[in-house]
Amino acid sequence: MKKMSFHVDSIALRLGSRTYSVTSVALKVCIGLLMIDAIVEVSFVSSSLAWLHDKAARKLLHFAAYGSKHRLPMLPRHLIIEHLRTANGAAGTAFALVGVGGILALMLRNWAQYRTGRLPRVCRYFYYIWLSCNMPALLLTGATIIYVFALTNGRASQKIYVPEAVNLDGRPYDLSNWTPDGWFSAVLRLKLLRDRMEIQKQLTVMRGWLYNLPMSR
Repeated sequence: MKKMSFHVDSIALRLGSRTYSVTSVALKVCIGLLMIDAIVEVSFVSSSLAWLHDKAARKLLHFAAYGSKHRLPMLPRHLIIEHLRTANGAAGTAFALVGVGGILALMLRNWAQYRTGRLPRVCRYFYYIWLSCNMPALLLTGATIIYVFALTNGRASQKIYVPEAVNLDGRPYDLSNWTPDGWFSAVLRLKLLRDRMEIQKQLTVMRGWLYNLPMSR
């Protein structure tokens, strides 16, 4: 009877140890996937920002309307890009705080698990601090997602008033405020004479980071 009881207890201990190991491995895998996704998000947003600042800001659109050719700067006068920087910051926070900080916290926790003394205690404190920092990071990312989607969807149906674009004669379009996604969606509805493929490519990148944003946390 005693041998049977000891055998059952040993199995329970081994099962408990295995469950802990599986949980730890799953957490590390999730952190790794989060870091990869955050890198993708930062890359996409940075690519969009670089294209807007370095290339689109210096180019002119050429479009046809009313039987003739017209010019329009590729960017409007009032372009909102703050949400791109906000999304970039949220993804960077996820990578640094949750990803890198998480790997370091788990390594220190595993090292200090069966040790005593001041240094192992500090390592365990670091792990608990990392856990507590995840909640503010989650709230930050949640607020970023709400802000970015509200801003983008609120301007998704805007249209370029063609007579105004024609009358501007090469000056920046100054009616309303635009997000990059909303502006280039409206631009593609013009009868562009060139640059359509480039704009479509950049618009795909913008929508890629937009819909990837919820995955980066």
